[in-house]
Amino acid sequence: MWILFIWFGVTWYKIDRQKNLARRFLSYLNFFIIFSCILLFTFWMQGFWVPLPLILIIFYAIAVLVRHYAIKRPLATNKLGVWTAFLIVCFISMILEVTVFVPSQYWNLEVIMLGAFAYAVYFTRFN
Repeated sequence: MWILFIWFGVTWYKIDRQKNLARRFLSYLNFFIIFSCILLFTFWMQGFWVPLPLILIIFYAIAVLVRHYAIKRPLATNKLGVWTAFLIVCFISMILEVTVFVPSQYWNLEVIMLGAFAYAVYFTRFN
């Protein structure tokens, strides 16, 4: 856990040093959602059921890390905004799945997440 929290501290410092205010806000929002979802993921790994939006958020976090550190091509600010909107939709869907909806109603949220994902991919690809 120490390694994880040191890494998050370094990431927070790098976000804080960005000059673009809109990009900094989007990065803070991404960081908060991903950090809280990683903590939730560690709790849910002890059981048998993990919400689908949580898995999508973890995959998003891995993809962003690979793109930023391995490929060395961070997203433009407008594309980051669209993907942050997708991340927010997934986060809200995860909260609703856990607290409000019964398992037979999850498909409503998954359709909304699929639409947000399709729009984010389309926007990233053609803009």
